[in-house]
Amino acid sequence: MYHSGFVQFYGLRLAVLGDQFLQTETPITVDYLLIRNNPDVDIDTILQNFTPGKLVFDASNKRYSVEKWKSACRQLDQPYYDLNEEGALIIDLGKKS
Repeated sequence: MYHSGFVQFYGLRLAVLGDQFLQTETPITVDYLLIRNNPDVDIDTILQNFTPGKLVFDASNKRYSVEKWKSACRQLDQPYYDLNEEGALIIDLGKKS
């Protein structure tokens, strides 16, 4: 099921963060947060609004933004996946993350 940037498939929860950023009062827990279309937002702000198992950066983002986000993720010990460098993300639906 897909609704307003959110996908739930079996027990897996995915959010899509594009050029428009959703701010929330309490963080939304998702298994994967796909970041696309180069939103003007930093990782700290993202993590104030989402509790992701893993951040996923797609190829629509500018390289310098992705490098900045990845550096912040490493400092915060936040798992991430760069589709541009690593290729397709294959998710085993039998287990999360």
